[in-house]
Amino acid sequence: MKTFNLNEISYDNNSKVYFSILSNSDIVENSKQIFGIKKLKTENHLISTYLKDSEKKNSQINNSSINKNHFFIVEKISNFNEDLKLMLSVNISTNYENKFSPRENQTTTEYHFNNSILRISTEDEFSLYMRSIRDKYFPKRFCKENHFESEFWYNLITYKKRSITINVPELLKGEKIYFHLFSSWKNKINIKNVSHISNQFKNILNVNGN
Repeated sequence: MKTFNLNEISYDNNSKVYFSILSNSDIVENSKQIFGIKKLKTENHLISTYLKDSEKKNSQINNSSINKNHFFIVEKISNFNEDLKLMLSVNISTNYENKFSPRENQTTTEYHFNNSILRISTEDEFSLYMRSIRDKYFPKRFCKENHFESEFWYNLITYKKRSITINVPELLKGEKIYFHLFSSWKNKINIKNVSHISNQFKNILNVNGN
């Protein structure tokens, strides 16, 4: 398969994250972007994708977090089949502890380092199924043709130790479907600083109490 790398993100010296599109046909990017939205085209699909990032810092406890989220709308523009995948993968150069961490409406894999945590995630299969029921950027025919316990839903997402891959289902010409892939990084909170802040609050409460 052919791979188009949308973004390569370095959170720290330990890890890199890659957002990619894979297809068995050529992938061409439109050089024009409107409001940060990238347009890519394969032989049979039009892909609109947008990267949203955010960063939060708390200087009092020396804590920060960074989020990088890719949103995808895929439209079928032909009557021919194509193997199309959306992938979020990581490259890690140090020791880590790997944890599979299901969250509400999401499936998340965590990588724990000495001083930080990296997460990659996407919507879980049940959330995709519910969007299909509501016809919310997931064609309703998929839930009608495939009950939730069927292999269709469990084959939509492939989980590996260092990647999450969305296997875009075969669409009909003109149909659109939406997916997103999330990554986040945060440094571990300094417990001493947290204790210091807690003591400050206790002192304030004691003063107010008097």
